[in-house]
Amino acid sequence: MAARFLPPLLAVALICASQAPAQEDDAGRVRGTLDLTVLAWSVRGTQTDSAWHDDGASTSIRFVAAPEEADPSPRLTVSLSLTNDDEPEVTAAEVLLDRGDTELTASGKNLELTVTDFQRQGSDIAVTGNLSAALTKANMVVSSTEEPDATLDVSFKATLPPAN
Repeated sequence: MAARFLPPLLAVALICASQAPAQEDDAGRVRGTLDLTVLAWSVRGTQTDSAWHDDGASTSIRFVAAPEEADPSPRLTVSLSLTNDDEPEVTAAEVLLDRGDTELTASGKNLELTVTDFQRQGSDIAVTGNLSAALTKANMVVSSTEEPDATLDVSFKATLPPAN
């Protein structure tokens, strides 16, 4: 039964991601949570087993932008965190938004991030893309040797604020 409700919970968590104040880390990178709009989501694979767990499941999409003088190409980092039995599984993929590339793909542990379009709008960068994450009944995030029970697909658009 929980399997039926897990995808909407994940989608809602993505939709509700809010802009957090950007903070500079020790490496001079600016990090924060970005606002995004989910264009579409779906789950592929089996989702009939009631062993799915949604307690404590959360998702976040975060941006990492470098200061202009250090690196003119900001990075879009997607991190997916799913918690089961108090053991969080976190996976992340990072795309460097470089000039001239039309499609960018990066893979983390059972997570693939694709940026299909990005454009500078003043000091902001508008990003459109997709992410795909493998989910299992046992822990929702599987090792690369395991066959996923389902895959969450999310299309999104977001705006990365300036680094400063």
